[in-house]
Formats: sequence, C-alpha cells, structure tokens
Amino acid sequence: SRGPDPHVAESHDGIIVAVAWTTPDVVVSAFEAAAGDVRVVRMRSDWGVGRRTRLVHLSMDVLRVMWAARRSQGLVLHTVGAQAFVAGAMRRLAPRLGPDHLVVSDFLCPASAQYLAAQRWALGGVDRWACIRTGDIAWLHEHFLVPSARTSFVHFPSAGSTSDFGDPLPFALPASFVYASGQAHRDWDTLVAALRIAPVAAVISVPDAVANGVAATLPDRVTVLPLVAPHHGRALALRASVVVVALKDTHLPAGPLVLVDALAAGAAIVATDANGSRDYVVAGSTASVVPAGDAPALARAIQDLMSDPQRRSELGRNARTWANLNLRVDRFVQQVLGLAR
Repeated sequence: SRGPDPHVAESHDGIIVAVAWTTPDVVVSAFEAAAGDVRVVRMRSDWGVGRRTRLVHLSMDVLRVMWAARRSQGLVLHTVGAQAFVAGAMRRLAPRLGPDHLVVSDFLCPASAQYLAAQRWALGGVDRWACIRTGDIAWLHEHFLVPSARTSFVHFPSAGSTSDFGDPLPFALPASFVYASGQAHRDWDTLVAALRIAPVAAVISVPDAVANGVAATLPDRVTVLPLVAPHHGRALALRASVVVVALKDTHLPAGPLVLVDALAAGAAIVATDANGSRDYVVAGSTASVVPAGDAPALARAIQDLMSDPQRRSELGRNARTWANLNLRVDRFVQQVLGLAR
C-alpha cells in the first residue's frame, strides 16, 4: 500500500491529478504523459483500516493536495468519495487557498439523510463533475442539487487485459466456464440463483460476506473464490467462455471495472440492464442483456451463449471493437483534463 506522494505539499501551478490508490498504472502514466504541466499524486491505501482511520487519512491527503494546488490551474480528484466533501468545503471556506478549478471524476459516495444539507453545501465548491454513468448526472442533481450544466459524461477506461495470473491458482480451470466478479452493488442473489439453474461450470470471485452465504448452496461445478486482484480478474475473464456482470439497478454508484475490462478483452458478456451497465453495452451487439433481478432470464442467456461458440465469437469481436473506440485511456484522460483546464 503506497502512501501519499512525498512532494505533494510543494506548490504546483499547472494541474494536479489526485488518484485513488486503486487507479491502474496505465491510467496514471497517461495522466503524467498528457502534458508537462500535470502532476499526478496517488492517495494512500485505505485497505483493511477502520472507518474512522480511513476518514482521517483521506482527509489529510486532501488537505495536502489542496495546499499543493493553491496556485494551480486545476485540481482533479479521481475515484473519490469523502475527499470530494473535504475539498469542496475547503474551497468554499477559503477559495484563495484552492485551485482555480476543482474537478471530481468518478464520485463514489452516497447521499446521507443525516448530513445531506452539509453535503450539498460542500459539493457546491466543486466546479465540474466527470460522471462515468449517465445515471449519475440525474443522481447528483436530485440528491446534491448539482446543476446538470456542471456535469459531463465520460466513459470509464479499460486498463487493458493480461493473461498473467502471477501466483498460480490453487486449482485447475475448467475447459469452458462462466466467470463473474465484483463488489459494488453486484446482484449475487440473482446470479447464484441463475447458476443453480444453468448446468454450467463457473468461477466466481466474491466478497467474504457473500462467499460465506453462498458457497455451501452452490453445486460442485461452481468454484467460489475470494475477491481477486484486478490483474487476476482480467486473466480469468480472458480465459472464460462467458463473463457475467449482474448488477442491481440502483441510482448509487456501481463501478463498471469488470465490465470495461471484459469488453476490451473481447469476452462474450451477459449483463443485466442497470445504471452501471447501460452506458457500456449495446444489447445484442456487444453483450447479451437481460432484465435486472430476473434469474431465469439470466440462466437462459448464460446457457444460450455457452452452447453457441459462433455467437460468443461474434459478441467478443463487437465488444473489442466498441471498447477500442470508446474505452481508450488517452481519450478519458484528455476529457478529464479538459474539464480542469
């Protein structure tokens, strides 16, 4: 877990991009290579720490970044939650100590009924929002009163694919299998029900709380793993016959990371129709799309693709072509930096 950049307190008059510790290196490198006036700062890891400690660390990171950005043209906070509230509040209280423009890219924090008025006030200090789901634009307006004119939609980029697992897996992969993974607002109940119906081999990577509840209820043809590292997930998606992304249709932020990587890898995808997937799939062309929460429909779609190699190849080709056009890292970086400038 890498801590904050030791030089973050130094003033910078260009653009500072503060990224989450989970941001792939390829995205960080693209920001660094975009122009000579861009400095990238990676925030510290919040993995495995308590909630209060996490909030303290994140707040301290934002304070350092805001101080460094006191003479900057723009500050971008990428993949953040509580940090946006801290930065927005600081900018409203002491605008001269902040950047000329404050941009938030990929906002993850839900609204709080208890602190909603304070949240709305703080987020009023953000100039522009780069939303990776069009549904987030309406959500920001409804819950936080963010004017739609301050928001822009940008496709979340794919970090690329890999066939390298790193450490060997402790089991042999089936010759043909379904793969599913993820955390934010995944509809594991529907997927588990579908895997009980569809007679297919599957490998699913799930949070511990989910694994404890479903592992004993699934047939032996389904292998349940704890959440795997992103590069392991990309490798599994490359080797899978079908990748399933089952999301709940919620207004809350649901990350499309697994979906965009599967598209870029040219995987045959089954996705549920939800806020987290609508902007990233073309039904019938780049993915098979079924209604959210419909386990029988999900099972049928999985079975149909598993039994039709030609259809899988067609969807995979279309997915890769679409991803090459829409999910490029350089395109994402230029759009976000454009908002900061």
